[in-house]
Amino acid sequence: MGLKKEDYLILKKVASENNHSLDELIEVYGKESSFGDDLNRKGSQYKGPFQFGKDAGKDAGLVGIGRDGVEFDYRNDLAKSAKGYIDMVAKNRKSLNHYLRKYGINDSELLKFDKSTVNYMLHQQSARGLASILKSITNPITEKMPKGFYGSQDKDWGYLNPRARILENLTDPQKDYFKYKTENVPAAARYFLNSVKEQLDSIDYKSDVKIYEKDIKKKDDTSFFFPDDRVMNEALG
Repeated sequence: MGLKKEDYLILKKVASENNHSLDELIEVYGKESSFGDDLNRKGSQYKGPFQFGKDAGKDAGLVGIGRDGVEFDYRNDLAKSAKGYIDMVAKNRKSLNHYLRKYGINDSELLKFDKSTVNYMLHQQSARGLASILKSITNPITEKMPKGFYGSQDKDWGYLNPRARILENLTDPQKDYFKYKTENVPAAARYFLNSVKEQLDSIDYKSDVKIYEKDIKKKDDTSFFFPDDRVMNEALG
């Protein structure tokens, strides 16, 4: 269905209150849950407009136990989920610097991407996971490599292969290219990073925003109450 007006207004308010990019929130909302049409896109473990798992939801303050002792889960709440995304990105940005130093890598690869793309990768992969991807570009695979990047079994590439973990975040055509066209791990990692940007850039919402903003502006127009002299004279005959 696309971006709904009520959702746009909610995200606009959250972005304004937190000094965050509205375009980024809209793009991630579209990417993660098809603008709320698929709140369980990645499966039962993840849910909500911004697809938080339970652990990440707890870190973002979306899942927990209130002062009254009652459990809460706000992952399906658009405003709270968007704020949770913003908070998680800020937290992971700080952690990323720690992992870059720990693994002895620089952020030169990230300089090729805009801030919103990097933010989304931090949300999707975590600071440790993103640092691991960057490390795989500049260093060969060894058993001492951080495991956050390759913690799943993949029938085509084998256990503990960096290609395994990130397949779930690619479209079907991207998966095919990733698995059969990239010739080595650095090339695969670079392709994955570029695919994230491609997916965000492909989110279609700007025509909806123009309509909503035009409608909002029309309602805020006070010219009816202050007609110019020509209109007033014509009205009076």
